[in-house]
Amino acid sequence: MIEASTSPYIPHGVINIQFPRWPGWGISRVDLHRYQDTSLEDAESDSRKSPATPDSTPLRVVVASEVRNDYSSDSPVFFASIVSTSDSADTAGFIERQNASRNVETEVDRSQALILKFALRSDLIEDLYQEYLVYTSLLSSVQGIYVPRCLGLFVGQLPDDDGRDAACLVTDWGGNCIDIPFQDVPTDIRTKIMRCLKEIHKRTGTVHGDFAERNVLLDKYLPSGEITVKIIDWDRTETGHYGHCDCEPLRTMWNMMSAPAT
Repeated sequence: MIEASTSPYIPHGVINIQFPRWPGWGISRVDLHRYQDTSLEDAESDSRKSPATPDSTPLRVVVASEVRNDYSSDSPVFFASIVSTSDSADTAGFIERQNASRNVETEVDRSQALILKFALRSDLIEDLYQEYLVYTSLLSSVQGIYVPRCLGLFVGQLPDDDGRDAACLVTDWGGNCIDIPFQDVPTDIRTKIMRCLKEIHKRTGTVHGDFAERNVLLDKYLPSGEITVKIIDWDRTETGHYGHCDCEPLRTMWNMMSAPAT
C-alpha cells in the first residue's frame, strides 16, 4: 500500500532561492515571502496550516542547473534542494555538487527535494494562485498520495532591472514526468495512472483539465520498488464531479492513453 509522502511541512516565512549562472539569467538569488490566506485555514489539515507566526529563519534552497524547460520563460519550473542551516555559508561548492546530478534515490534525497513552479507575469501569477487554492482546499485530502504535497505559495519581486512581481508554488518532489507518448507506456502503468485519476475523482470530485504526459509523474516507492503515480498542474481543474467514476472526462482520458499513436 502506498502511503502519503513524508516531506516535512515548511514553517518558514521566507524562502531564499539561489540560482546557477545560466547564460542570459542575471539573478543569483531571490527572497520570497510566504503568502498568507487565513480563509484557507479551516480547509487545511492541521499539518498543513500556515502558522500564525511563521519561522523567521529563511529556508535556503539551491536550484539545480539542469532544467527541462525554458528558464527564461514567464513560467519556469525548477528542481531544487534544501540547504541545511548547518551547511557552509559558501554555497558555491554546494551548487556544484547539486549540478552533478538530479538523482533522487533515497528517502533523505526525497525529503530535501523540491519543485519550484514560478509565475513572472500578472495573469500567470493569478493562475498559480488558483492552483495553490486547489491544492490547499479541493486536493488537501490526496496530497502526498495522488498529487504532490503543496508546501506553500511564496511571493515577492525579482531583483532585476524591472523589479518584476514573482510568485512561486513550492511542492515536494513527486517523480519524473512521462517523456514518451501514453501509447508507449506499459499497460500496467497506464492502469495505475487511470486508478490514480479515479481516486482523485472519487475523493475530491475534481477532474484534471489539461491531462497530458507532461502532467503525470512516475516514481518508485522505497523500499518496495512499487511504481507510484502523481498528477500535477491543477490550474485548469474541473470541479463538481462527485459520484460514480464512470464519467465522460475519465473515459476520455483512458481513450487518450489507449488510442494508437499517429
